[in-house]
Amino acid sequence: MPLIKNATLLTEFKANSKPLMRAFDAIEKRSTKIGKVFKKLGKGIAIAGGVAAAGFAAVVAIVNNTANEIDRLGKVSRKLSILPKELQFIQFRAELAGLGTETVNKALQTMVKRVGDAKDGLKTASRAFEKLGLSVTALNKLNAAQQFELITKALGRTENATTRLQVAQDLFGPRASEILNLVKD
Repeated sequence: MPLIKNATLLTEFKANSKPLMRAFDAIEKRSTKIGKVFKKLGKGIAIAGGVAAAGFAAVVAIVNNTANEIDRLGKVSRKLSILPKELQFIQFRAELAGLGTETVNKALQTMVKRVGDAKDGLKTASRAFEKLGLSVTALNKLNAAQQFELITKALGRTENATTRLQVAQDLFGPRASEILNLVKD
């Protein structure tokens, strides 16, 4: 093709392509707007997905935590030979008094051991129960929750603070001063 014909064709194409170019520009603007809308929509979906995932993770964490607490409650109640609801009630009271459940659980285990020690004739434990006016024979017929209730009530009736702390330490071990927060004066 000769050069002049090519130049003429190019000139005609440019002259006649203005409406076509405007159409392409309009399509480009619309596709840019559509792209921005999809981009925003994608971000919204990502945020919603993230929120849903976080919510699901929180629910899973709560379920796991609850399952662990139930498992711990069952294990401790079996060790102490008391019903889980009785242990849970004692733990609830302890939490209201500012004690942790582990503190009260360990104190209960020590107390059960001391009742057994007194039954076996160990002087320290026997004297502690005598000071409270409690019968070791009668205590041995009760479960740990009932023993705990009688012992804390008896400690509450003990007027001398020094005697009360000494007896509590003999029966509850190193957690005695914390357990005394449960005792009503």
